[in-house]
Amino acid sequence: MIARILNIDVLDLPADALIYSSNVLLNCSGGVGACLVERYGKQVQVDL
Repeated sequence: MIARILNIDVLDLPADALIYSSNVLLNCSGGVGACLVERYGKQVQVDL
């Protein structure tokens, strides 16, 4: 098995989906959720 460690912004990778952990209220208050809101605006939180 080959493993690679990358120091990159996962939002810059081409992908069909992004799966990340969240709290039960789906608040984008930290981690990947906060990065999504920062990049794409508060509508991301509204859509959840």
